[in-house]
Amino acid sequence: MATPAEQVKEFQRLAGEAQAGNLSIDGETARNLAALCETYAGQLRELATSANSLVRVGSFSNLDSSKALGQKFYDLAVGGAGSGSYTASIEEHIKILDALRDMYVKAGAAYEAADAETQAKIKAQTHKIDW
Repeated sequence: MATPAEQVKEFQRLAGEAQAGNLSIDGETARNLAALCETYAGQLRELATSANSLVRVGSFSNLDSSKALGQKFYDLAVGGAGSGSYTASIEEHIKILDALRDMYVKAGAAYEAADAETQAKIKAQTHKIDW
């Protein structure tokens, strides 16, 4: 399975392909998918914010070893980037969703641009016909 960074890179590559006109998705479908990505990313952001209250370091007792254990649990919940913590994992997922959303937006724009170009070409040819 690809790492989160590799997944982001792949969606960025696909967004580039969409921008070049090599990948397109129906405009309405692309907008719906982009909105779903945004909604899910928002829900993940709420979860990341609530992670700060998952563990109270001082609630384990006054013993130093209990405080250290509480700190370990807290670090598992909200440790920094690359720590393997719950919030770090959520942030990686959000980056993937942002790249995916961007790809959908660009693929939808490519579809709409191709559709508009085709319509213009058809209209141009239609005007040449003698009725």
